[in-house]
Amino acid sequence: MKRLQLYVWTEFNRDYSKGLAFAIAENLETARAIVENALGYEVADWGMLTVHPLTEKVAYAVSGGS
Repeated sequence: MKRLQLYVWTEFNRDYSKGLAFAIAENLETARAIVENALGYEVADWGMLTVHPLTEKVAYAVSGGS
């Protein structure tokens, strides 16, 4: 079994504000496919990517905007 990793995109699909997307997958190609499948369309602006192995602790917080 391949190792799963957490893929986190910040500044995702920027419009009026910056979005956030994440996927747990074995590789980047699969992670992107999972996100696009969940959204139902192809993503044009992925933003900044960080990848974390599932063996480390990680947290993110995104505050709402107005």
